[in-house]
Amino acid sequence: GGKEIDLKLEAGDYLRFVASETTLSIAGQKLRGNFFFERSQNAGIGGVPPATVIRLGGSDINFSLGGNGDSGDESGLLTMDKGQVALVLSPDGVAGIIKGDAAMTFPDLEPVSGEAVVKVNNTGKALKSTFPIRDGENGEDLQLDLEAGVYFQVGIEDISLDLFGQTLRGDFSFEEVTSPGADGLFNTTDDEKTL
Repeated sequence: GGKEIDLKLEAGDYLRFVASETTLSIAGQKLRGNFFFERSQNAGIGGVPPATVIRLGGSDINFSLGGNGDSGDESGLLTMDKGQVALVLSPDGVAGIIKGDAAMTFPDLEPVSGEAVVKVNNTGKALKSTFPIRDGENGEDLQLDLEAGVYFQVGIEDISLDLFGQTLRGDFSFEEVTSPGADGLFNTTDDEKTL
């Protein structure tokens, strides 16, 4: 008495793992959220060999490092809530975004908090990708949409820092942009970096 189950899978050469509303325990710390991993191989075309692409995604991520290990514990050295991760690793390079509401707590000081966003793209190409996990903001699939270029951006919005009775509030950002040099190609010796 077995039971037949129809499997409906997308065509292609891939290994995919999806976990929703999951808790991962690593070294006594707990990481909660929705997670996605995919390793795929696209077919080579013409003289171009097949290429392996890895996609990593996460949404509704929350954790507390240095606290009692429970997410939602605000006593940790570093806490994150509403975190998102969308990364694509390919032969062209790495492209993706990591963001979330973060807070750091130091002994005898007020916590520092804000929304942190890190974007990286060293492929030189625009990238769009959909990850089949809820994005945590509107309940739709997590989307990655990056502009073409070679850059590393860090932004912190709504940061609040209290030191010695003074409060510093605002939005801060840092960006390193790489431009192709005289040869017009990225990742060559004449590339120009701007901070």
